[in-house]
Amino acid sequence: MFSWNSRRYWDLWPYELPLHHFPGQPELTQEPPLERQQRPLVHFLQPNELPPAENDDIYQVFNFMNRCYLLAGIFMVITVFQWLLFTLLVKQKGLFVLPGFICLLLAFTALMMLTFCLQLRSNRWFGCIFAWLFVETVALSVILLLPVRSIQNISVALVAALIVLAVCYFQGAWLPMFILPGVIVLVVVLIVFAALAGVVLILFILTDQSVYRVVYFGLILFVTLPMSLFHAQVIHGRRYRLPKEAFLSCAVIIYMHFSLFFMAFYYLIWVHKW
Repeated sequence: MFSWNSRRYWDLWPYELPLHHFPGQPELTQEPPLERQQRPLVHFLQPNELPPAENDDIYQVFNFMNRCYLLAGIFMVITVFQWLLFTLLVKQKGLFVLPGFICLLLAFTALMMLTFCLQLRSNRWFGCIFAWLFVETVALSVILLLPVRSIQNISVALVAALIVLAVCYFQGAWLPMFILPGVIVLVVVLIVFAALAGVVLILFILTDQSVYRVVYFGLILFVTLPMSLFHAQVIHGRRYRLPKEAFLSCAVIIYMHFSLFFMAFYYLIWVHKW
């Protein structure tokens, strides 16, 4: 009567109750051993690893950026060497107005060709020829139009221009986008600069006062700052994705910003020497 029988309790209260409302687990198909060995393994990304497509994009942007800065650095080194060599060889003080003005017109023509001739710019030899033409004519026009050519004046203005150029391109590459100037801001700045620069040049020609010259180069410094910030965003792929053949034009624009900074700082620092 009081005997213990485990089978009796097992039948009345089983350990696993049946679940009538949920389907059972489907049977998995057995894979042959040969196919299991030949099946490719799934690649799991590490926490700091990016997909292959994104890695390719980052590599292309980095390669484009290195080409731009390397070529622009070569342009700057050659230009500074020519400026110092011309300063040591030519002892005559004063302006070479006519040769400097001719070189400036040639530089502007080469820049327009590089900017608007898209079909010709796709040719590598065409781009290289007009890029070197722009660099050489800008270097000659700047050194010919300097009122006082000395190692001290050129060195101080050169250091100031390089520091401001490096700061602008560093900020354009790392600052948040909502702080940096966009296309609308750049267009407004260029329109205001064109209007004010025209008025200042007319007043300088009519009155021949040095204060208008200082205002003019101050405007050049003012407009070059947002241009450098915007161009840094383009080079680092933050605004637009340019083709890899456009690194030559971008290097020329960096060199142009360097030349504008140099001219602005030279005339603003050594204004008392005129």
